[in-house]
Formats: sequence, C-alpha cells, structure tokens
Amino acid sequence: MVTKVIDAISTALYDEYGLTIYVNEVKQGLRTPCFLISIIQPSVTAVLPPRQLVSAPMVVQYVPDGHKTKKELVTLGFELSQILGYVTTPDGDVLRGKNMSYEISDDILNFYIDYDFYIKSVIEEDAMERLDSEVTTRYE
Repeated sequence: MVTKVIDAISTALYDEYGLTIYVNEVKQGLRTPCFLISIIQPSVTAVLPPRQLVSAPMVVQYVPDGHKTKKELVTLGFELSQILGYVTTPDGDVLRGKNMSYEISDDILNFYIDYDFYIKSVIEEDAMERLDSEVTTRYE
C-alpha cells in the first residue's frame, strides 16, 4: 500500500506540473527541474485485529533548473500543500496528508507530509478437524 501512496503523489505532481519524477533515489543523469519522492520512516501499529495503522511520512523534494528565488520556492511549497493535501491512489482510495511543512536548503525545496491509513491483515487460522465423541452417564 505504501507504493500506492507514492504512485498517488507522483500522479498528482505530474498532473499539475508535468515534470520528471524520481522515486527514492537517482543513480545518474538527474534531469532538472524535477521532483524526488522518498519515504522517510514508515511504521505499522497493530490496532483491533485484523486492522493495522500504517504511517507513511514522505519527503518531496523539488530540484529547480538554475536558480529560483526563495519567494518562488516558498510559493511552490504552499502549492504543494494544496495539491498533496488529498491524493487518490490507483485503487481510488482518497488519502489526506497531515503534518505538512517545508524548508529550503541549498536552493532545493524539501516538502514533508505524512499519510496514515489502515490495512487489513490476513489472519490464518487452522481449520479444526472433525471430532467425534460419545457421552454416557454414570447411572445408566
């Protein structure tokens, strides 16, 4: 499901900006301007069986081509909060982002957002085999 969240983010970004999007890492040949999407530290918390709460904190980095002013990057950070506030997964599930923040470091915009969602875990139970018993009383 975490990959579906990444797919939802990349679809939203591509639909809005039409730029190249890299996921997790870039080996060589970074083409700017582009977005880089990485998951920071996902966690899974057991809640009432069979449900689990998945927390997926993400960072979306914008690497401009050339020098962008700080004002332009701040404006883009606000736009990202609007675009990524609600994203739709390929399955049609709508996820709401929370804890949004951004910072500019070395002329790169780092946008942080968390997505939380529930998944249903599969619980395998061994089927009970047939048990025959004969019951009698002592006073027969």
